[in-house]
Amino acid sequence: MARREVTPDVVVVLDADCQLMAGSLRRLAETAYEQGRPVQADDVLTLPPAASPLIAISAFAFLVRNRVRPTGLKRLGLPCHLMGTGMAIPWRALQALPALGSHLAEDMLMGIELASRGFAPMYCASAA
Repeated sequence: MARREVTPDVVVVLDADCQLMAGSLRRLAETAYEQGRPVQADDVLTLPPAASPLIAISAFAFLVRNRVRPTGLKRLGLPCHLMGTGMAIPWRALQALPALGSHLAEDMLMGIELASRGFAPMYCASAA
């Protein structure tokens, strides 16, 4: 009897140190499945108590890059960049990717490659 290959509908990428809000993982995966395109979750840093000014500025820059910019792009009807964590990608889209190798910014390259193949990433602020 021939073996049938079983593939997932969606692949989710999370860093080990991520903290998710209740329901975020489901919302992220379901959105990617329903939209048929990659979805980027909200990805911000939690500022530690008594953070130094340098840490606070760094966290603010991270907030602008990972929340403000994708929100603006979404309002303009444009795709967002992938951020390496908090991503859900339909299996069909992953199959369209060429080998990316060991690129330094593989998440950004992946987003560009996916968009050029008709799978433009979208931002999902409600998945945090």
